[in-house]
Amino acid sequence: MKAIGNSPSVGNIVIKSVLYGSFLILAGCGGGGEASPGMNQPNGTVASTNQFNFGSSWKAFLSKTYIRNLIVTGSCGGTIEYTHSAVSQPTSFDYSDATFPHPLGSANPGYYIWHGQKVSAQFTDCSISTSVATTTAYYDAKSFAPYGYKGGTAYNGATSYKATFREFSSPVVLPEIVKVGNSGRVGIINVYGTSNFKKDNILQGTIEVSYVVEPETSSSALINIISKSYDLTMTLLLIDQTRYRIDKDNELSLHSIEQDVSGPQRLQIIAR
Repeated sequence: MKAIGNSPSVGNIVIKSVLYGSFLILAGCGGGGEASPGMNQPNGTVASTNQFNFGSSWKAFLSKTYIRNLIVTGSCGGTIEYTHSAVSQPTSFDYSDATFPHPLGSANPGYYIWHGQKVSAQFTDCSISTSVATTTAYYDAKSFAPYGYKGGTAYNGATSYKATFREFSSPVVLPEIVKVGNSGRVGIINVYGTSNFKKDNILQGTIEVSYVVEPETSSSALINIISKSYDLTMTLLLIDQTRYRIDKDNELSLHSIEQDVSGPQRLQIIAR
């Protein structure tokens, strides 16, 4: 059944991602239950025996401008365009950057890098028809491991939104080499509000992040980044599965996004 009416879940669209920081969440109607890793895998997938260099492919992926168009199915239809700019070193801290956690050092040694992300969505059969999310993502300058993200989403043509800071509670260590069957913990993201574009230090919830390397073909694999979002009572709000495809040449690309919203009604979005 398609989403109708005003749903608080729709108001969170395009804000929950892990290594990116901003993708989608959508509302609809359906059965209960949680998403599980590996859902909606095509029949006939093949488990590659290759080892993939995720470390170098992730750096290359963030070091270039990237655009990907996705088709939305599930509780609603539509299209989504994701784009990010190439990462760069900041020339200085501005009034909002100074509130973000970063390694010790002077203002500009290049110990973190950042880039902008934008996700634009057009939806059908939903209470939200358009959504535009803008995010600034921060990474370690050497490993490209994420520190966190700040930004928010505007809906139905609005020009303003209430942003959040989403930051990892401890340093992230990304795997350098992966193969099908590998899995592990990425970390915990703390979600805060903002005041005058600065982190307000008022905790709104947490996001548990993990990964699993799934089969696709004999020469490629899917790296599934799984994010479980909780409120302050540790009630599960949604499960996000953002998959990246890595091929035999260690080329990384965005493959798909799947999200399930918890609650009395199961709300699901699939974008490929």
